[in-house]
Amino acid sequence: MRALAARAALATLAAVAAAAAAGCAPTVRAGDFYATPLRRTAAPRTPIEARWRVEPAPAGCAATGAPIVFIPALGLTQHSWAGVTAALAACRPRVLVDLPGVGEAPPARLLDEASVLQALVDVVDAVAPGGRVILAGHSLGGAVATRLAEHLGARVEALVLVAAPVAPFPLDRWERLLLLTSLWPPFLHLAGAWAGVKLGLQRVSGGGDRASPLDVALIAADWSDHRRRAAVVQYYQTFLAAVEIGRTEAGLASVRAPALLVWGGDDRIVPLDVLHVAERRLAHATTRIVPGVGHLVPLAAPRAVAAAIDGFLQALPSPPQPAPDGGALVADGARRPGDVVWSARREIFPLLNVGALFPLDGRVDLSFQAGVARGGIDPRFPVESGRLALLVGAAVRGDAAGWQFAYLRATGRFELVWRWGGGYHIDGTLLVDPRNGQVGGYGALGYTPSIVPWLRAFVGGGALPGDVARLLIGIDVTARLTGWLW
Repeated sequence: MRALAARAALATLAAVAAAAAAGCAPTVRAGDFYATPLRRTAAPRTPIEARWRVEPAPAGCAATGAPIVFIPALGLTQHSWAGVTAALAACRPRVLVDLPGVGEAPPARLLDEASVLQALVDVVDAVAPGGRVILAGHSLGGAVATRLAEHLGARVEALVLVAAPVAPFPLDRWERLLLLTSLWPPFLHLAGAWAGVKLGLQRVSGGGDRASPLDVALIAADWSDHRRRAAVVQYYQTFLAAVEIGRTEAGLASVRAPALLVWGGDDRIVPLDVLHVAERRLAHATTRIVPGVGHLVPLAAPRAVAAAIDGFLQALPSPPQPAPDGGALVADGARRPGDVVWSARREIFPLLNVGALFPLDGRVDLSFQAGVARGGIDPRFPVESGRLALLVGAAVRGDAAGWQFAYLRATGRFELVWRWGGGYHIDGTLLVDPRNGQVGGYGALGYTPSIVPWLRAFVGGGALPGDVARLLIGIDVTARLTGWLW
């Protein structure tokens, strides 16, 4: 029985070690895009704020027309438009926006429609004081751009909607899981946000689109922060719930500016049916379909999107417009070229563990272990987590004769913790007494209350070295050292 327990514990340790070593994230650094200063509003009129960068019109342009304000999709950052703006030939400044609570914008608690639109009006007033703008939005950004166009009226020179949810459409099962339930965050942590985001982008795009490593890293960084995950949910509720999409559709008729509709021919998220509805609702619509591309059109086909925008804008007048008058400030805390956006250090971190094991015969074994874990890190919010942990150490035994060395031990743990329901873990532990070569082991199931996620209680069965098989119960306290080390 002792040999069986030891073999089972060893197999568990091997499985956890293999899973923990697999799929480690690469080191991804910010590129030259981040050399452009990040801007903020000088006098914001709402508690939440957007952040943006302004890329100038190409050199040699005879005149500077209305700037193009680019708004990203749900869960994406301003960098998702970088490929498009780099390929764009239009003689207009490019304004790439991080919505409040997203990317480099400050975290935001309450994201109602009025506040979000006012934050974007602040951006427009800073980059085009008293002038006009062109609004370009991808996916969620298209819905936001449509609402903003209603609000700004004649100040909108043109509207560009890229795969925008501006008419009702059904969510697929993955979108429902992601947006309508809270079951997935521990699994995202367990997989590692890097691998989880890559898989998610492939699933929602039908496997056809490939985001750059930097875009994956930026999404992973946001989705590993519970405050920014909450912002994603609020944006969905505010702009993408069925009733809200109905409101956006109704608002299309009030948009008098010329509009360009760009869609991926293989979009499985916002289907071409939505494009056809938008064509009918808008007063002046031009359509471009990019064949062989799914929902992530600006990421997968930036040159095609840029060419469509250039062709559309060539047919529009481009009256000169004064440059911004200094109404925007350089924002603190911006990313810089070379900054690490994501690395394995965000997914692998050290642990210390102190535990007590009770064989229910009057003895108690106190263990002291150290190790590493693989999983998501959100130091501000540890009550949602998933991780694989490997711990090694030693135990001392207390009985009527006092305290003495008991054995060396190694533990593998698989753990998932939810915010409200608490968490569950499976342990496999190998025990070795080096004094006589005796081996033991046990397996255990445990529970973690979400209000104190560092505390665990477990029950299991197995054999201590030199002992018979028995029921075992225990508790332990595990501290992760991330906050102290990095």
